[in-house]
Amino acid sequence: MIKIGFIGYGKMAEYTTNGIDINNGYEITIYDKSGDRCNLAKEKGYAVANDISVIYKSDVIFLAIKPQNLSEIENMTLNQNTTVISMLAGVSISTIEEKFKNANVIRIMPNLPISQKKGVVAVHSKSDVNPAIFKILNSLGMTIEIPENKFDEFTAISGSAPAYIFEFMKIYQDACEEYGFEKSKEIVISNMKGAIAMYENSKTSLDQLIESVCSKGGTTIEAISHFRKKKMDKILNEGIEKCKNRSKELSKK
Repeated sequence: MIKIGFIGYGKMAEYTTNGIDINNGYEITIYDKSGDRCNLAKEKGYAVANDISVIYKSDVIFLAIKPQNLSEIENMTLNQNTTVISMLAGVSISTIEEKFKNANVIRIMPNLPISQKKGVVAVHSKSDVNPAIFKILNSLGMTIEIPENKFDEFTAISGSAPAYIFEFMKIYQDACEEYGFEKSKEIVISNMKGAIAMYENSKTSLDQLIESVCSKGGTTIEAISHFRKKKMDKILNEGIEKCKNRSKELSKK
């Protein structure tokens, strides 16, 4: 039985626990200062610790508090077999190592689709990661090992990506509703799923897939030409760059 403890039980921690199958030999314990969050954890069947010291006895500890609250946690010397997985944006592994002596520290950057076990989780560690840890993280979706100096870029490219996609979907759904289609949500979801399936199962590039939908002198090319004329790619790339720069600013605080 692998004991997994969570320091903090916000939304990302909740989504993480949703993805971990306790039937695979995991025992999850939650520590959070919020009574409401602790009650939610109890409703989901998890043990709740009244004292943070209980969490320190875990084999794996997810650090899932707000970065600005890290200073509230006392420096601790943990068992050298303990792994601390930090979900704190903008906080380096070295900082976490100073807080938790002896522990094996891993830094991750997940995104919200981990709630559906379809997330993308960036992983960085100064040493080789125990396969048992990867088994836990892989249950949340796809894991990618990246250098620590790429976390700001990964935040912009992946961590924030669901919001970019939701924004496009909202614009698309609003257009469906404007044209009077009642099942606008179903239309958006079906077309998104269909396009993803085509890309996933195709050996052709995205450029070729776009071309396959567009007929010269037809209807679709009119929309695509307009998108390109208005530099939709530039708008998206500039937004991603702003997201990355904000991540860098926050990591300096």
